[in-house]
Amino acid sequence: MNGPDALMWLGILYAVVPTAVFVIAFYLCITWPLTAPVHERLQRQVERKQLRLAKKAG
Repeated sequence: MNGPDALMWLGILYAVVPTAVFVIAFYLCITWPLTAPVHERLQRQVERKQLRLAKKAG
């Protein structure tokens, strides 16, 4: 059986941690706008990584 301490930590893991991650992500979305040039650069990086992984896999 789970004691009160275990249930408290389970509640923290399932409530507080995801909320904190969401708040950080929301802050980053507001303070770091995704402009067209930044989006293009990120897209090129992802494409290069996908090509590299595809070559490595097959």
